[in-house]
Amino acid sequence: MTILPNDYLFIADNKRISQYRLAQCHLHLDCGTCATDPHCSWNIARSECFSQETVHSTAVGWITNSKSAERCAAYVKSIPKTIYPGDSLHLECIGDNVNWFIDKELFVEDTDRIKLTKKGGLVIINVSFGLSGDLTIYVIQATSAESGTYQCIVLGTPVIDYLVRIDDGEF
Repeated sequence: MTILPNDYLFIADNKRISQYRLAQCHLHLDCGTCATDPHCSWNIARSECFSQETVHSTAVGWITNSKSAERCAAYVKSIPKTIYPGDSLHLECIGDNVNWFIDKELFVEDTDRIKLTKKGGLVIINVSFGLSGDLTIYVIQATSAESGTYQCIVLGTPVIDYLVRIDDGEF
């Protein structure tokens, strides 16, 4: 077993050789986890994680290591999501100690239509319109939340914002 400087792992036996890339940057959805992975760099303009190249450490627009990871707080990725009545939506957020905020209010416990997943995500089930045309998700004691911003925070740091909008298909 050998690790080469170009970040590949080679495993060999008597019949074959397998090559695996150590960097799994596509798995990082946020700047903080990307920048602290020694094999990855966060691109500010694209809000995406890429395999780290030597040039990234000196190039503008890249966050490349744990020393510069505090800069990530200013670069929360916003993802627009459009859903339709009757749909369900999974909002992904991976990490330990995940908190969700719906329009800046802490989401505390599962309801009939909003569920936390074991891996930190959030699922909105069977979306429907209220009389006003806003997204209605029935929460505890018949209160409702409108379509809006669903923010995932991991260990106190904003990681990702989902901008959820319901579309009834009318123009």
